[in-house]
Amino acid sequence: MRPIARAASGGPPQIRRLDATRHRRVEGLFDVWLEPRPDGALAAVGADGPALTAKDIADLVRRSGAAGDDVRMLTADGERRASLFREVAAMLGQDVLITPAGADVHHRWLPDEPEAPRDAVAVGRASGDPVDWTVLQPPGLESSLPGWFDLVDGTVQARTGTVVLALPGGLALATRADFTARRAAVARLAPGDPDLVTVAVTVRSAGFLVGDYRGTQEILTGPALAAALSSLPLYGGDLRLWLTWPADPAERVRLAAEVAALAEASGATVWTPPVGGTAEILAESGDLRALDAGGAPGRWHDHQPDDGSGGPPRYLSTADGRLLPTTEVIMAGLAAAPRTSVTPADVPTDAGPGRRPVLAADPQRPAGYGVSWLTDGLPVNTAPVELYVTTPVSPAEVLADGVPAAELFLIGRPDLAQAAAGRRGGYLFRARVAPGGAVRVTSLDLHVPADLQHLLAQADAYLLPAGRLDRVRMLAAYSLDRASVSTLEREFDEPVPVRLRCAGARHGVVGLPNDADRWPRARFGRCYALVPVTARALPGGWLPLHREQPGVRDGHWLVELRVPARRAIDVAATADRLDSLPLVRSRAPRLRAAGIALVLPTRAYPRATVTRRFRPTAQGWMVVPGSSGAVSLAAMLSAVPPSA
Repeated sequence: MRPIARAASGGPPQIRRLDATRHRRVEGLFDVWLEPRPDGALAAVGADGPALTAKDIADLVRRSGAAGDDVRMLTADGERRASLFREVAAMLGQDVLITPAGADVHHRWLPDEPEAPRDAVAVGRASGDPVDWTVLQPPGLESSLPGWFDLVDGTVQARTGTVVLALPGGLALATRADFTARRAAVARLAPGDPDLVTVAVTVRSAGFLVGDYRGTQEILTGPALAAALSSLPLYGGDLRLWLTWPADPAERVRLAAEVAALAEASGATVWTPPVGGTAEILAESGDLRALDAGGAPGRWHDHQPDDGSGGPPRYLSTADGRLLPTTEVIMAGLAAAPRTSVTPADVPTDAGPGRRPVLAADPQRPAGYGVSWLTDGLPVNTAPVELYVTTPVSPAEVLADGVPAAELFLIGRPDLAQAAAGRRGGYLFRARVAPGGAVRVTSLDLHVPADLQHLLAQADAYLLPAGRLDRVRMLAAYSLDRASVSTLEREFDEPVPVRLRCAGARHGVVGLPNDADRWPRARFGRCYALVPVTARALPGGWLPLHREQPGVRDGHWLVELRVPARRAIDVAATADRLDSLPLVRSRAPRLRAAGIALVLPTRAYPRATVTRRFRPTAQGWMVVPGSSGAVSLAAMLSAVPPSA
């Protein structure tokens, strides 16, 4: 036993073996307990099941409601299985913490507090000393910036205070929901002029969104943001805000007032992208450039304090959307952007391939989207736009059966190379989207479910909701090789409607979407299931459930089940909802027609508890003596022989 740090009480902490009953959970960190099998593969501690795949681990995290948390793998030599855990990071879009090669996991034990929860600590096997955990960031979102947690003496510690990421000459404000995507974005910013302070911030409800490491967030006014940035040298200087203007015109007006108040409170000239626009990083230089509402290079707008102390502008916006020192612009002979605002006449009426859609707040209610978590007032395209959509199946299969998707939406991107990047094979198609058919949603939006944020982490992702697919038409299809190079496969003489086919959902029920209606809504629900007496295993995929006792069926047991909240799927409700989405193909209507109202997915079998068993008799179902108790559905057949 080696001391690893001095406790506040004065007793030296020591390293002991893992004791799951004393384990201290770190808020916002999901622990996965793993152990190697004889063949070297990993399995859950104490489980006799098959080796775990990356998908198994990711599904475990999602089922536990921790998809927005970072994940820590409590197993030795984690770095030797880095490829497996990197896949988990990619699927969840969150950091995965693993032990270095040659390190074990133990617990830190305080002699003065023997009954206190114990911190997991990574320990070098050869030295016996603590070693830092290795952090695997999601592929495509890697950076050299730190993660959500502090790594101290082999332990993982929660940070405190405002969530801030360092920028060259500034900082980025983030929340738990957008941390991973924000970290990856700001890491690409190159150092600029040392006197220009840059602050990246998300706009929400015409204010500035700030989070803390407890996972909470608040919306700040302009003066409150100035106070939060008091550590930066702003007074008399220049502050460049890296933000995206809201789509709603009323929110734009309120945000402009808050930017003016920020300039007044900080005493700085505040620069923003043009109203309705955004800012992006140039791949060649790593500098920020402003984009207008149409996605074209725009002019940075300056907001100066009312006292007029700003003097002549120290920076000019160039024609390509950059913000540079005035002297540099003049000496280099660069063209400065005219000091004019964007008018409706400047906005293109059509957005062809590679051009970003012109956006405005959707005036319609989101019920028509077909996606349960979309909210009111989201930005949608105001003119036709062409987007590229990836698909794993050939154009012929898309035409015959639709695009296979686990969600009730597709994702389109305006740039072909960006849509193809990172994909090793498969297909994509170019689609023309009528106004209102493409919804701008990013992983930085708070209403996006945590397990979907990784899908939207890349720039320029536009949702094509199932309820708006009538506005989408295929124009051409392409194939992709292993180097992500696209080849035109087919151009359609006439635009072709797009259909969506439910496939590949996490719950494992073939033909139903991830966004299926769940049952029960209460903490627990009671239902019944029929199991053949001769069964040696439960059916794979799913098990039909009954809300009330069904009629006697010879050769079957009837089991009464206690099902935790949202573990089963309400087929009838799902089918009713999908009836309003004619361009979605699913199995729900056929299951409803067959009289199946509820199903329990295979992965929920261990969570469902058998409370009573019945056998068939001429008088009806009869309770099996001694069957009242609590055994999981997964263990029922092994616990009770069919002949019992």
